Amino acid sequence: MPESEKPLVAQEVTVKLGGVPIISQADFSLAAGDLALLTGPNGAGKSTLLRALVNLLPSGGDVFIAGLRPSSPAARGKFVYVPDEAALYED
Repeated sequence: MPESEKPLVAQEVTVKLGGVPIISQADFSLAAGDLALLTGPNGAGKSTLLRALVNLLPSGGDVFIAGLRPSSPAARGKFVYVPDEAALYED
């Protein structure tokens, strides 16, 4: 399956917070039907990586969701991000 047809492709994803590298050049892709599991202790960068993948956190590298950049309106209809703590308005 070509990379452009995979549901998720991450290439050299890097996240720095305060100039300190938190995620360094993460590379992976998921094909349709693949499952992925992120494990690690608190502070390992699991949530940071997920936020970077869906464009909620500034990052370097490339991320494609169904061949589209996560910031594009078309891509936003193809993924759901559910954080461990919901940040909803009270009303």
